[in-house]
Amino acid sequence: MRPVPQLPAPSQRSTHGPVRTEKRAEGDASNLPSATGKLSTVSVSVRVVLQFSEQLLTLLNAGLPIDRALHTAGGTVSNKKMAVVVNELVLIIEKGSTFSDAIKQYPHVFPRLYANMVKAGEEGGILPTVLERVNDYYAKSVEFRNYVITSSIYPAILLVFGVVAVLGLMTFVVPKFAEVFASMDKPMPPTAAFLIDISMWLQANWIYLFVSVAALFLTGKLMLRNSRVRESVDSFLLRIPLVGAFIAKMQFAQVCRTWGTLLTAGVPILTSLRIVQGITSYAPISHALAHLAVKIKDGHTVSAVMASEKIFPRIMGQLAKVGEESGSLDTMILRVAEQFEKDVQRMTKSFVAAFEPAMILVIGGIIGFVVVSMLLAVFALNDMPI
Repeated sequence: MRPVPQLPAPSQRSTHGPVRTEKRAEGDASNLPSATGKLSTVSVSVRVVLQFSEQLLTLLNAGLPIDRALHTAGGTVSNKKMAVVVNELVLIIEKGSTFSDAIKQYPHVFPRLYANMVKAGEEGGILPTVLERVNDYYAKSVEFRNYVITSSIYPAILLVFGVVAVLGLMTFVVPKFAEVFASMDKPMPPTAAFLIDISMWLQANWIYLFVSVAALFLTGKLMLRNSRVRESVDSFLLRIPLVGAFIAKMQFAQVCRTWGTLLTAGVPILTSLRIVQGITSYAPISHALAHLAVKIKDGHTVSAVMASEKIFPRIMGQLAKVGEESGSLDTMILRVAEQFEKDVQRMTKSFVAAFEPAMILVIGGIIGFVVVSMLLAVFALNDMPI
């Protein structure tokens, strides 16, 4: 990690001047060198970007110009990578670039959504307002993602420990019984013989099993890089009952949250649709959004296209129609996002509530079957009544 460069204090300007800086050098931002002389590949988490953006918004609302606000925010950011990026942003802006052009040189730090919304805020002279909206978007996105992740932690831990417990019994405990029965030269009950056969097979072939699972995983990962295979898999997942509905609502919640935020910031509808196409990781949904953009360009309404496409949930078309009639499409799209986020949270709670007892019953049943089978074998070995 290279040290954070020490910058001279920026030129003194009126603290109540406009937020937007004048673009003194014309040309595309890609032609402007960064402080390092090349496009940065540094990457930081969304949480760090959100923390920086909130500090920047506070300074802008206090009346500081963008370069002074960035210089001050760079000194308060705790993440060293982000501090370097902010200080380089100051240098780029001092050379004549706008804030939006400067942050486009760091695509691994500032997502495309962030850069486009900042550009819209600069062009409209409402950068603080737009930053407030984008901060709210990222805060809700992080909260929503954290909810899904934290809700999945306990079931995942339960599954892992259950599998480890079963493998431990089959690998270390059952073979001991096999040695006892072999030394006594007595017949074993069918269930015990079945478990011992499985245990012996695992001991003899565990390396092949591990290699096979790893090879299958890598093969699947490589196959998913093919666009046709990925699209087929995505289409299959979206058609699975319950699972498909959960995936679709989770994806459309993110799409609608992003799309509504862009529209609220004044980004044109076609431009915003091109941006949200890259938000979803499911090809059928991305293709549907691309088709929506083409139809809108040809003069169709958003609600009409959504009603004709089965992949769009019905509520999206209905609320889009209300938004078009009332001139508040952005508000309606955000309401769709809120509704889908609530649905995903409710479905996640239901899934966790059903998964936990089901997993306990399955793992407990397997362990109980192993233990009872071995006890029956011991009783038979000693001619003890059950």
